[in-house]
Formats: sequence, C-alpha cells, structure tokens
Amino acid sequence: MTQRIVDSSSVNKHLTSIEAAIVETVTQRLDAETTRQLGNRMVEAVNRLVDETSDLRREVGDLAKEVARRK
Repeated sequence: MTQRIVDSSSVNKHLTSIEAAIVETVTQRLDAETTRQLGNRMVEAVNRLVDETSDLRREVGDLAKEVARRK
C-alpha cells in the first residue's frame, strides 16, 4: 500500500494560486508597457510643443524687429 505524501487537493490549490499570480504578473507587465508607451507619446507631444513655441517666439521676435524698423 502506497501512502500519499501530499494531498492532491492541496497541490491543486497551490497550482491555482501560482496560476493566478502568473496572470497578475503578466497583466502588470502589460499595464507597465502601456504606461511606458503613453509616457513616450507624451514626451514626443511636449517636445513638439516646445519646438512650435520656439518657432512662434522667433516669428514674434522677427515681427517686433520689423515693426521697430518701420517706426
């Protein structure tokens, strides 16, 4: 007669817990990737805004010089 060292229901409970932990980890990694991509898009948008603002400042400066010359 063979004795069981571990009850199979205990093993199944632990496997279920491990599977849930793996699913949670994968979900967190996907969320982190989505957050990283969003952050990158935000940085790109801010960089475009900085470039456009610099262009506008240059144009306003040029216009101010032109107005001053005409006076």
